Amino acid sequence: MPLGRSNCAAMEGWQSRLQAKILTAGVVGAFTGAVLSVLQQKRFFKHSLGTAASCMVCVGGFAACQETSRLLRCEDSAANSVVAGAATGALLLGLQRGRSASLPAAIVCSGAAGIGHLLYDTLQPVQMFQNWLVDNDLMDSPGMRQQPMVWRTERHPEPPTAESSEDTWGRAFGIKHLSDAEWEEHQRRRKAEFDQRLAKAGLAPGERMIQQRSRPNS
Repeated sequence: MPLGRSNCAAMEGWQSRLQAKILTAGVVGAFTGAVLSVLQQKRFFKHSLGTAASCMVCVGGFAACQETSRLLRCEDSAANSVVAGAATGALLLGLQRGRSASLPAAIVCSGAAGIGHLLYDTLQPVQMFQNWLVDNDLMDSPGMRQQPMVWRTERHPEPPTAESSEDTWGRAFGIKHLSDAEWEEHQRRRKAEFDQRLAKAGLAPGERMIQQRSRPNS
């Protein structure tokens, strides 16, 4: 099993891979043992811990052989899993059932390990699960975690100014924002149009207001 640092680029991160596989095997083994202990009416903690320990030993041995093969070949491929499956299966089943079971176990386990490696590379279940978490807003994407300031800028933009807000509402409802000079010009044109309507009605400016004030209430 590789120890310390190695010049092989394929060995980078081997400690974390080994630890993750053993920890995952322990969790899965404990859960499986708990379910089986309930179904088979066996002692809960003893059966759960025993199953977890067995899974950790099997997966730990497989992972150690796999990393050793990766170190010797300096390459990450399905061949490492095939070698590790054969070695682990032959050793464990040979110790349990005798030497006669070593060869069949090596053949079966090597084939299962190689197929599992190829399926993992093709399906990428961890990446699929991570994408599902991101799509359902249960997890930040790696890009957002690497650039938190950019993410915050995109998700929380600066509030718009008063002028830009008025322009936005004006475009939405067809309202134009007038300056003081434009407002005075608008009032002057309206007054001129009103005076023209009064002139057409035969009234001088101000006479209509006098008539309205002098009209008795009905």
